[in-house]
Amino acid sequence: MMPPKLFDTHCHLDADGLYPDRAHHVAKAVEAGVTTIVNPGAYLQTMDRLQVLAEEFEQVWISPGAHPLYLDGLKVSHLDRLDQFIVANRKKVVAVGEIGLDRYEKDVDMDKQKLFFQRQLEIAIAHELPVIIHCRKMYNEVFQMLKDFPFGVLFHAYGSSIEMARSNLHPGWMFALGATVTFPTAKVAPMVAGELDLDRLVIETDAPCLTIYPVSDGIVGPSQLEKVAQAMAAKRGQTYEEIAEATTHNAKKFFGLEG
Repeated sequence: MMPPKLFDTHCHLDADGLYPDRAHHVAKAVEAGVTTIVNPGAYLQTMDRLQVLAEEFEQVWISPGAHPLYLDGLKVSHLDRLDQFIVANRKKVVAVGEIGLDRYEKDVDMDKQKLFFQRQLEIAIAHELPVIIHCRKMYNEVFQMLKDFPFGVLFHAYGSSIEMARSNLHPGWMFALGATVTFPTAKVAPMVAGELDLDRLVIETDAPCLTIYPVSDGIVGPSQLEKVAQAMAAKRGQTYEEIAEATTHNAKKFFGLEG
């Protein structure tokens, strides 16, 4: 019997920990029921890896972008490369991201983050693409900058309150949950997973960046997405199959991959 289909909306197969053995990790994910993976970009300097992944694997779609914490040495003019990359790879590009604002670390250049965020939103609008948002400790500012964005918005690893999520259920806005849902000591993410409308939720691994519970030996890969689906099912009092079907449907609809 085939496992239920799963959709990993955020997996960094281009990361050093996964890229050399990418074929192994994709095959293992498919075996676990993960039929679709979106690989967001973090560095403009390694967008060539996204292109390789898009060409090598029919299951992998890409979302190029400049992460707010990885802007050292970059000028806004460098985002012309992002625009050119989207044009060259448009058939497999499903979003722009991960982009946003992040004040988790001290001494960040917030003005530069906002400048890059705004410019990347403009690029997404020009290509009529949704965005994948990375945000830590800046949700009010991010919501404000997104208020007139005309396409879909996906909050990767959503980490704010369920009240804030409910007050921002704009058309096309979605919330992705991952590793934090699986840990017994977590509070906010499990509450969002259990109480937010299911049609607003998708799931992710953020592999290989985050540990997923129960912890396994070796590096985290997209095959561990089933643990996230199982945890969400437990929080909502639903079956694994129901969560897999709903979140896969939601993700396909968001990224325009239906049919």
